[in-house]
Amino acid sequence: MPTSRRRETPMELARKALTEQTTVSVPETALLLGISRATAYDLIQSGDLPVIRVGPRKLRVSTSRLQRILDGQEQPRGA
Repeated sequence: MPTSRRRETPMELARKALTEQTTVSVPETALLLGISRATAYDLIQSGDLPVIRVGPRKLRVSTSRLQRILDGQEQPRGA
């Protein structure tokens, strides 16, 4: 009999990415910071949340930088 496996929530996936990857997406960053995607993009546009540009359209956030923000050791520049 097949066992049903619980699907991970978006927050669980984002936290997992934070520990297993060197960068995370902007939507994952927004989820982890508890802000909307639009607010995350506003912070990026204003220069308050540093990102790594991968190609002309893709943006990634350093997990080490994000972890320092989450730990309270660092704040986005506009905060």
